[in-house]
Order: sequence, then structure tokens, then C-alpha cells
Amino acid sequence: MYNPPNAADLFGRMIYHDEQIPPPAPRREETVPAPIRTIRELEKTVLFGRQSRELLFVKQARLMQTYEDNHPYTQPVKRFFPTYQSLTNAELRGYFTWRTELRKGNLTKAPDAYACLYCYELINQIGCDSPLDGFVKLAKFQSDYHNLNPDLDADLAGWLFDYVIYYNLDPSLLSDSPQVHQDLAVDVLFHLEEHPDEAIALAADQLAAGYLARSRFCGERKQEVYAITAQVCKKVRDYYKKYLHKDWTSAFVASLVLVPGRLFSSAVFYDGKKLPDRDYAVDRVSTYQLRRGIWSRHTPVQSTQQKQQLLGLLRTIDSLSREAFHYPHPIKQGLSTQWLLTLVRKECKGYLDEQEKAKAPVVSIDFSRLDQIRRDAAVTQGKLAIGDEVDGEDGQETLHSGKKASGDVTYETMSFMEKASDGAAQKMLPIDQKTDDDAAQETPFTGANAAQETPTFQEPTPAAALLNKDEQRYLTCLLTGESTAWVKAAGLMPSVLNDSINEKLFDEFADNVLEDGEVVEDYREDLRSLFPSLPGDVK
Repeated sequence: MYNPPNAADLFGRMIYHDEQIPPPAPRREETVPAPIRTIRELEKTVLFGRQSRELLFVKQARLMQTYEDNHPYTQPVKRFFPTYQSLTNAELRGYFTWRTELRKGNLTKAPDAYACLYCYELINQIGCDSPLDGFVKLAKFQSDYHNLNPDLDADLAGWLFDYVIYYNLDPSLLSDSPQVHQDLAVDVLFHLEEHPDEAIALAADQLAAGYLARSRFCGERKQEVYAITAQVCKKVRDYYKKYLHKDWTSAFVASLVLVPGRLFSSAVFYDGKKLPDRDYAVDRVSTYQLRRGIWSRHTPVQSTQQKQQLLGLLRTIDSLSREAFHYPHPIKQGLSTQWLLTLVRKECKGYLDEQEKAKAPVVSIDFSRLDQIRRDAAVTQGKLAIGDEVDGEDGQETLHSGKKASGDVTYETMSFMEKASDGAAQKMLPIDQKTDDDAAQETPFTGANAAQETPTFQEPTPAAALLNKDEQRYLTCLLTGESTAWVKAAGLMPSVLNDSINEKLFDEFADNVLEDGEVVEDYREDLRSLFPSLPGDVK
């Protein structure tokens, strides 16, 4: 049987002796350039709350404005809102080495912290001869660095926008800004009458996430869709103004709001200029205000609901346009409001009617030749009068008899123009000078002929004439509160009568006058005034 050894016996047999501890490897002292040691000394004041982090960065950056280094750093550098203070000496020397090459025109990809530090310097006018020079350098860096790392595009666009406003540069420098593009689209829809159809449609499309640009039908019928879209926007604007007493942009476009904020909110920026109060107009719809050191902006803001409404409007236009043009690929409508559907259908039909009129042949009349025609007719009239006198003296038949007259001129031998002039001249003769044949051919306007040929003046059709007998009776019952049981007995449907009346009176009211088989109270008195001749008791 195996017996394990006792632990005490094992340790008792081991003998330990003193051993010398090897000395540590000699520590390599880090070589830190004097300028970096200088800015490190400034950091001690922050520990005692003597200055802000932003002010410290600006002071350090001014000291290192022309500093160059040659000590690359290849390890990752991850910092949020980096400053000189937040970097180690090795990381900081790596940044100055990268910046040295950048200023020489050798831009390479670097950690985001390095790119942000360089932009922070330009924002705070470090390494800039003037505010405009700083803008040019910042814009160039945005353009060049995009190919290396597009992750900073959004931040750079915001810094450039704030830079122009803070340093009061020309607003034209912001023409490529996404916010200005958005403002311009809003401005077009705010002032529809100032812009062509295409501009209106493109502006609506931009604010609706590019729906029309993705539409298959719009791609094939771009001109037609743009024209209909522009007209629908104008009609919707008019409807909101007339019946809802508000601006259509509040429902479909954007609302102007005053938003407080701070410039360069996503950067390390020291606002030490103490600027006076002022307003900066970016464009016609967006303005920045500075009051007692606090910035705010008066700008259009598009809510999610407004964006969805505009998207639904464009989809409705797309759907009903396909229906009007008999497009083989229908889509569902974006909105279901009855007056809006009727309005869009009407605009589609109106556009098609205009196109048909444009295709019709144009008849032009040259009025400059009327005088010559009258002179020719007068000459022909003189000849005919002479011919009639000769025929009367000789007892011969007239030219209209078809036989040869004394002057050897017959109706058959006259040219086509002479015959035409002959007819014109006869019509120009006074009543007492017309020939017996002409008088015999004329039919007096008496009896049946007078009823057929005498023009009559028709009075304008009243609103009541728009409805047929059943529709008038149904509407009268609704106005007077009488029973409509006769509708089903007559084989009719109330819903069909409702829709028919709404559609026929839409041009008059621009809205539905009946809802769920009842008269809309807002239009009750108007309906009574439009139909004074309707009987009050219809059985």
C-alpha cells in the first residue's frame, strides 16, 4: 500500500540561502523638447481653477504656433475633445510631426484626435493670418481629408458654418452648406409665385427625402409631374388660406422657430472676443442673433409630421397622375383627404386638357389683305353692274342664267377668284340693288326658319342646374330635415348621391358639403342661398 510523504518531511529537507537581487535595468530618460516642457508648466494653473480648459488650450497653441517636430507616433490615439493637455508627450510630439508635414502639403491619414486638434487651432485663429485665411484653410482641409477619412465630414461642415457666422464673413461662403440648401428649398415653398414649376417640384422633393427622384413614373414623365406638382402646391396654399385661414407651410413644409444655441458646440473653442449684439442673415428664412453673449437662430424647422405630410402629398400626386395618364403601374395614394384627392384629380385633368388644346391646329387670318380683297370686290361689282345694264338693254339673259351675255362674259368663263368676288359683291349690294334671283333665293326669317336661325342668348347656368332631379330632391330633404326613405325605394343609394353632390359642388365650395349623409353646418346657409328655387316640402 502506497503511503504519501509527509509535507513537513519534504519542507524540512529543503535548505534556503540568501540571494542577491539583480539591479533594475537603467531607466531611459524621455527627451522632451523645451517648448513642450513650457506648455506643460502652464497646465499646473488649471489644477487650481485659475483658467478654463479652453483658455489653456488657446495659450498653449499660441506658444506652439510655429513649432515643428520630427518624432512620429504610430499608436492609436483616442480622445474626445482632445487638447494638448490630454495627450502624452509622445502623442503630442506625434501630432506636431503630422502637422509639420501637413503644412508642407503632405497630408496623411491620422488619428481623429490629431485632425480635431488641427481644426480647433484654426477655429481659434491659431496659424491664420486673418479670419478669411482661417476659413480657406479649414475648407481645404475638409475637402482634402474627406478622401482619407469621411467620418469628420459632419463636424467639419458644422464648424465651417459657425466660423462664417462668428467671424462675420460673407454669407456667400455658405452657399454649399447643407443647411443653406435646406433653407433655399423652404424659401421656394414659402414664395411659390416667385419660382417656376420645376423649382417648386424640386424643392418639395428635397424636403420629402427625394421621393420624386425615386419615382419610376416621374422618371418617365418628369415635365408633366413637375407641372402638376407645382399647380397642386399652389391650389393647396389657396385652399388653406381661404378655408382654414392659415399658411399651408405650417402643415406641409416647416415652421419658423427661435432656437437658442452655442456656436462651435462640438469643438474646443474659447470665446474671448466679447462680441457686440448683432444679427447675421444667412438667407431669407434663417437669421442668427447675438444678445448679451448668447447666440440663437431664427430658422425653419421641419418636424417629422410635416415631412410625412409633404411625402404623402407627393405620393398622392404620383398615384393620381398615373391614374390620369393610364400608367400600367399604379401605386397607393399617400393621403386620403377627400378635398385633396378631388383637387389633385382636377389638376391632372386640367393639365391633360391644356395639352390637347395645344395640339389643336391653329387657324391664322391675314387681316392685312382685307383692304385688297375689298378693292377687288368693288372692281368686280362695277363690272357686274355694267353687265346687268347691257343685258337689260339688249333683252338678253343675265350672267347668272349661265348663257353668254352681250359682253361675251359668261359665269362659266369667269375665273375662280372672279366667282368668289361675284358672291362677295352681291352680298355687299344694297337691298334695292340686288337682283331678282338673289331676292328669290333669300328666305325670310319667319316661322320655323326664324326659330332655327335666330341666335338666342343663354343665361349662365345656376348652381342648382348642376344637380339632377334626384340630387336636388335629396339635398332639399337634408336641408329641411325631411325623410330620405324614398331614395332606396327609387333604387338609389344615399352614398352615391352624397359623392355625386360633393363632386358637382366642389368648384363652388372647394370642399365637401355633405358628410355621412348630413349637411356640413358651415355650408348650410350657403346652400340655401344657392338654391332659393328648391321647394321647401318635397314628398
